[in-house]
Amino acid sequence: MSQTHDNAIPFTPLTIHSTELSAACPRAAKLRIDGRASNVTASALYTGALLDAACGYVHQYDEWARADFAMTYAVKWVEARTHAEGRVLSDAVVESQDKIVSNCTTLLLEYMRRFHHRFQQCSLVGVQTPIRWRHMFGPNHFESHLDLVLQDHDGVLGVGPNRLVVIDWKGTLQNPTHDYVVRNAQLMAYYGAVRWGEIMLGDEWVSMDTWPEVGLLHLPSLKPYARATTATNADGSTTKYSKGDTRPDQSILKWARFSPKRWPDMFEELAGKVKMIEQDIWPMRPDPVGCYVCDARDACPRFDWNSDTPQFEV
Repeated sequence: MSQTHDNAIPFTPLTIHSTELSAACPRAAKLRIDGRASNVTASALYTGALLDAACGYVHQYDEWARADFAMTYAVKWVEARTHAEGRVLSDAVVESQDKIVSNCTTLLLEYMRRFHHRFQQCSLVGVQTPIRWRHMFGPNHFESHLDLVLQDHDGVLGVGPNRLVVIDWKGTLQNPTHDYVVRNAQLMAYYGAVRWGEIMLGDEWVSMDTWPEVGLLHLPSLKPYARATTATNADGSTTKYSKGDTRPDQSILKWARFSPKRWPDMFEELAGKVKMIEQDIWPMRPDPVGCYVCDARDACPRFDWNSDTPQFEV
């Protein structure tokens, strides 16, 4: 006898975002989605938001000479967004806000000094550009924003001429390794979504229909070395640097150099993450330090005698 599914619950397509695909701890991502994370903006989040807004201002308004203008805009923009999202700045941010803004200004000046000439030779496609890929994973959709999209006509960024370039700004203190970048789910999703999806240009969704070059630009690495350092290059070789030396480009802007031939494997990796989301599986992945500073810490289950979970005799 065949079975009927008249009473089956209809499947609602999901909208997948890059943060859910790349979260170091899926459980924390789920708690944020459910609104159970803290509404306090800590120093790291505030710093990253300032840098994103300031760099975006520089590109959007072609203002490469006045870092102070960009930072003034960034402070006001972040404050407005924080208020709109119902968030508050942490006590630490309030107490050290001038210092944070000063440090961000220093990084912005270095960003302008290091990349102005090369970026000016590229055509700006968009800043904080919405991107979508309808039915990327079966009935599910992918949506996100691209920090910076450029058209590199002459290959000045080192990835070849006539290349569409997607750059993701990162303000985290820890500098991601090249091994991390070439496996990064967020960058893989951008890679496929630019090729098969659409980006918002003006008021219209436009299909780019090309494989982009995607990279991660680590903003804190714009500062010179604070001490003598032996750095490992992408090819495994090492280079010695003295205190005060400028960091090399490959330590700041790291290209994934994804291959279209590997897209089926990349898609399979991303689809596996989406399947877990479909099944509402959000595993906890504790980090030795990350758990302490996580904004979802208070809502995350813990299993010691001090937790709120039921206790049993052992």
